[in-house]
Amino acid sequence: QLAGLDEEQFNPAFRPVVAYIRDNRGELASALGWGAVAVLGCQLPPSEVVYVGYYALSLLLGQFTVASVTPALHTPLISVTNAISGIIVVGGMLQMSGPLLSAKVAWAMLSVFFSSVNVVGGFAVTQRMLQMFKPKPHALRSHA
Repeated sequence: QLAGLDEEQFNPAFRPVVAYIRDNRGELASALGWGAVAVLGCQLPPSEVVYVGYYALSLLLGQFTVASVTPALHTPLISVTNAISGIIVVGGMLQMSGPLLSAKVAWAMLSVFFSSVNVVGGFAVTQRMLQMFKPKPHALRSHA
C-alpha cells in the first residue's frame, strides 16, 4: 500500500511506478535529501552553507536523542525540551539581522517558527499530563 491505497486503485500504467516507489522508499528519500543538499551547496555562498550544516546536524541530534528514550519517558522529555526550544527561539531571533532573502535569515525564521511550535506543543502536553495526575472531583467527595 502507498499512503493507505491499494495498488489496484491506480491506473494500470502507473502500477509499476507505484510498486517501485513502495519497494525503494528509503533510497528515494536519501536521493531527494542528497539532491536538496547538492542544490543548496551549489546555490548558496560558502559562508551560508554552514548554516544548512548546522540545521542538518541539529535534526540528526534531535532524532537520535528522542529515538534513544523509552516511550514511557517521551512526555517528560517533551516538557524538558521546552527550555531548549525557548533558547533556540531567542537565538533564532538574534540571527534575524541582515538581508531578508539571505539563507541566514531564512533558517533563523524557520528555527523560530518550529521551536515556537515545539514550545506550544510542549506546554499543551505538559498541561494534559498534569491533568492526568489531578484527583477527580467526584473521587474527593467519596472519601469525605
